[in-house]
Amino acid sequence: MNPKNKTKCHLQRLCLSRSNSLSLTHGETETTMNASVTHFVPHPLLLPYIERYTLRNIGLDPNETLEKLMPHRTLTSIEFFLATPHQKFELTTKQPNSTETSTVRGFRTFSKYRIKIRQNFLSLTVKFRPSGMYGLLGIPLNHLTNEDIPLRDLNLFPVKEMETRLQKVDNDTHYRSILDDYLLKLYKQRTHKMRLQPFLSTKNYQSLHIKTIANELGVSVRQAERLFLNEVGLSFVKWRQLQKFDAAIKHKIAAPQTSWTDLAYQYHFYDQPNFNKTFKKYLGITPSLFDPADFAF
Repeated sequence: MNPKNKTKCHLQRLCLSRSNSLSLTHGETETTMNASVTHFVPHPLLLPYIERYTLRNIGLDPNETLEKLMPHRTLTSIEFFLATPHQKFELTTKQPNSTETSTVRGFRTFSKYRIKIRQNFLSLTVKFRPSGMYGLLGIPLNHLTNEDIPLRDLNLFPVKEMETRLQKVDNDTHYRSILDDYLLKLYKQRTHKMRLQPFLSTKNYQSLHIKTIANELGVSVRQAERLFLNEVGLSFVKWRQLQKFDAAIKHKIAAPQTSWTDLAYQYHFYDQPNFNKTFKKYLGITPSLFDPADFAF
């Protein structure tokens, strides 16, 4: 990323950059990379639907590779891959999976892929707010859970045109204007009511109950569950469990000295065996084997 562009990022341009040079050691192999992350705030009309745009730039030394596991995820997004194609492998079959240059992703309830990056990796992410993808795109999100669907399959955008414009960008702040251009056109055509967003945005998810949500919306519990499948892609119970687990993982990453036992208690898991079972379900390993550096968080 051009350092000159970074120094020009300020509030008027609505972007925030972070850059690092890292050396990662895997066994006896050391990988050196330059990594930067830039966040852009979308157009104000899009803010009820989209939290931010994120540009990730990873540069590796020649002949080096970087491998990461793709963990659970608690967000929905559109992803554009604008540089050297990365490889993606199914964890169950260990076979390579086709990699699209632009995809739509829903919630992920288990660690599904391992990715391998070579040379330069450049991705641009549209991160939606809770219910935001449903509200703007109008697609039932249960079809996206644990899936990466080619963006072109939605027939909502001129994908090739978008990719061509994004690949020609010579100033990072132009990414924002290009994404705003296409997403605002969709916004002006139609939007869909996000009935669950006030509930999904709360940080106090432990106190939420499906009956309470149904009562406040004036619908039956069965209808509220259908809303969760449409707007989130998961049932209420599965959504709340994923939020709880994700919060515990983020706590551990931020405070590594915290024991897993304390985390299991703090985040209201039934007991340590229940927490271990949940851990295995979402990340495919036990807590004792967890290393954040192995995953693409």
